[in-house]
Amino acid sequence: METLHALMVGLQEIFVLKLFLMMCGVTLVGLLMGAAPGLTATMAVALLIPITFPLSTTYALVLTGTIYMSPFMEEVFQRYF
Repeated sequence: METLHALMVGLQEIFVLKLFLMMCGVTLVGLLMGAAPGLTATMAVALLIPITFPLSTTYALVLTGTIYMSPFMEEVFQRYF
């Protein structure tokens, strides 16, 4: 029961409007970085790290994960759309 409560608290923290809008913006930045020649997902994370220092832990981890996965999603878009 405690595990389910912890899961619900985590989901409430992730689905905040401010965080969702930041994820959308970082996804667009990640797609642009993935489209640029020579910029990889790892380099995008390295460029984002200084921006995440003043953020809370949740925001920093979500934004780092979002920018890391964005260039990979570009390959999916190119393949299916």
